[in-house]
Amino acid sequence: MMLFLFSSTSFAQVTAHATAMADIVTPINLTWEADLNFANVAVQAAVAGTVKLLPMASPATRQATAGCTLPVNTGTTPTAAQFSVQGEATYTYSITLPTTNTIKNQTGTGGETMIVNTFTSSPTPTGLLGPGGRTSFVFNCRASADSGNTSGSNV
Repeated sequence: MMLFLFSSTSFAQVTAHATAMADIVTPINLTWEADLNFANVAVQAAVAGTVKLLPMASPATRQATAGCTLPVNTGTTPTAAQFSVQGEATYTYSITLPTTNTIKNQTGTGGETMIVNTFTSSPTPTGLLGPGGRTSFVFNCRASADSGNTSGSNV
């Protein structure tokens, strides 16, 4: 029996190159500018009502229905919640608002709540960052209220 063994060595190498690229964009940043404040609102215990904050005026104006009236504001001004958005110029962003929120009375007997709902924003529902990479938007909502200093952080 004969056995033949052959050995062959190859030293060929193959090389390829690729270029890695990335566009680094400015991350989006949301900054609080003003809290939502309905100012003074008087409510009737037996009659439900709403107060609508119209933020496009400065100061924001209010409209009351049914069991709510709007007494003269002393020391507080109605304001819409306002935020600014910074990021890459000409990029768009989306605004998602809650359908409803409940905030709690912080003074008096406590425990009373106010429902804040029917949120809208301007711009809506998306915004476009301008040449400076900045825009702002405001919230507009309706509320039904019990008496007292009512506030919350989820608005």
